[in-house]
Amino acid sequence: MKRILLAGGGTGGHIFPALALADALKAQYPDADIRFVGAVGGMEMTLVPKAGYPIEGVWISGLYRQKTLRNLARNLLLPLKFVVAHLQSWAILRRFRPDVVIGVGGYASYTTLGVAKRMGNRHLRVIQEQNAFPGLTNRVHARHAHLVLLGNAAAQQHFPAHKCVITGNVVRQQIRSGSAEQLQALHRFPQGRHPAGEIAGAVAVPDHHSVLDQPAHSHVRHHGGDPQRRHRQLDPVVV
Repeated sequence: MKRILLAGGGTGGHIFPALALADALKAQYPDADIRFVGAVGGMEMTLVPKAGYPIEGVWISGLYRQKTLRNLARNLLLPLKFVVAHLQSWAILRRFRPDVVIGVGGYASYTTLGVAKRMGNRHLRVIQEQNAFPGLTNRVHARHAHLVLLGNAAAQQHFPAHKCVITGNVVRQQIRSGSAEQLQALHRFPQGRHPAGEIAGAVAVPDHHSVLDQPAHSHVRHHGGDPQRRHRQLDPVVV
């Protein structure tokens, strides 16, 4: 039985492609044991179990740049978090013994891939990059990865060329199998109007009206992150 560990998260831009990848792997290897590692308090700790996969959390976060006393206190904890997260990642890898470790970006991916590298070639280390411009975690760990899977060919310039495979981003089955009627029923679009979408950041919901030119007889629906988390999660540097 194959054991596959996906590490990372922090934003929907990392989490949902990872879930789509997990679903595709599960379809190809039905007996595979697929698990996740995420950051304690991150969106992945809620979204991944809802999708039916187990997840373990490590105590890690990013640097808070806004100058407040609260953020200063948070940043003073970063060295301790870094050490604890590496120990937690080591324990997870020793306990699960995955055949493959896939980093999808985010702080939890940083520590998990770092520990996997120090453990030698016990695991196949893979980077999955969804964006045209990769985050810091994937850029750093690509040097020690065995394979880099790219959702966008433009990202290849940031990675060792001999490790790159342009795969595109996996599309979730729920999206591929959906119909216009299901979309109408789910979002309650008014009859007679054409549905249009505006995609915001993974943790940012626009506070303004749509920047799209709204044509006549259309109904625009905004898609973005949880508004209750927006201000808290825009502070850290996203990796």
